[in-house]
Amino acid sequence: MGAASDDPRGESGRGPPIMRTLTRAWGYEVMADGRLRVWFEVACA
Repeated sequence: MGAASDDPRGESGRGPPIMRTLTRAWGYEVMADGRLRVWFEVACA
């Protein structure tokens, strides 16, 4: 997903690259009302 690097002034598309960098695993679920529930795992030091 290159959206973050495509337009440095863009207002969207940064979530997936940030999540890939800062987490061990992440994902999302679409809820019944259309909202997204995002989950993530962070490694302990």
